Amino acid sequence: MPASRTALFVASLLSLAACERDAVDGTGVPTRAAAPIVVYAASVDSTDLPALFAEFQKQTGATVIVRTGEASAIVADVIDGHITPPADVLITRSVAGVWRAAEEGALRPLQSSLVNEATAAWLRDPDAFWTAWNYRRAILAYNPERIDADELEDFRALAEPRYNGRLCVASATDSISLAVIAITMDELGARDTELMVRGWVANLARPPLAAESDVLTAIGSGACDVGIVSSETYTFAADSHADFALQAQDPASLYVDIEGLGIARHARNPDGARALIEWLLATPIQEQHAANVYAEAVATAPSGSANVSRVAMNREDALKLAERARYR
Repeated sequence: MPASRTALFVASLLSLAACERDAVDGTGVPTRAAAPIVVYAASVDSTDLPALFAEFQKQTGATVIVRTGEASAIVADVIDGHITPPADVLITRSVAGVWRAAEEGALRPLQSSLVNEATAAWLRDPDAFWTAWNYRRAILAYNPERIDADELEDFRALAEPRYNGRLCVASATDSISLAVIAITMDELGARDTELMVRGWVANLARPPLAAESDVLTAIGSGACDVGIVSSETYTFAADSHADFALQAQDPASLYVDIEGLGIARHARNPDGARALIEWLLATPIQEQHAANVYAEAVATAPSGSANVSRVAMNREDALKLAERARYR
């Protein structure tokens, strides 16, 4: 554990020990109703989160106040700490956000056996400051009339000359594209990863597109044959269009990004925050939310993948690598 996190861990334990803890009922929620649970969520969702928090309040009697907004602004506010009301729970749209909050000392340890049981170790912070709530996979979307699925073993294949003029990707800042590069750096090293990305760039049918949805549109229109997108974007498109004809292939390796949960360092109601996170990770709740946002519940995650924190840890190096490879 890095020195900064070790110091925060010890300080948090001392703080918790010094504070009078509320009595809890059978749900694990504090029975003293004075303090609401304040959630800062990197989300523009206007239906699913409010509905979930309303159900939590109905079941427990605990009040939830939620502030939503753009991802970097929400994370920056929680890191800054000078916000009113102070955050109890942080919800991020990527591992980069929740990891950064932990690195900056803005989260306290998430000590919960229920969280550990609900989430595979590779989808939790190794130092126990955050957990994934759901995840989205990097996949290969393709036109089945032009591509044989047997050709698509992994993302490295897209660097081969046979895909020249046939590939579409979103910009290098797209979270799922960065996840692929970041984890491949761990698997292959920086040099071989850069060669792979340079191969992608050489094979592009058009410059990197603004969004993953644009990649699917380009494949559907015949502008390219195959592209890298998230399972979330692909599933949403397939669900939204009756004539959707593209297919998807899972690569041999698993590359993901997550929606993350953590307890804020300056939480006024840390017990309520932990109880809310435990409730959100209950299998029926997480599966309902994952389905609503076209993600995948952590309860169904396979085991044995590289820890998702590597996506955030390698993020800056991945961006620099993409720049060197002229992938922008």
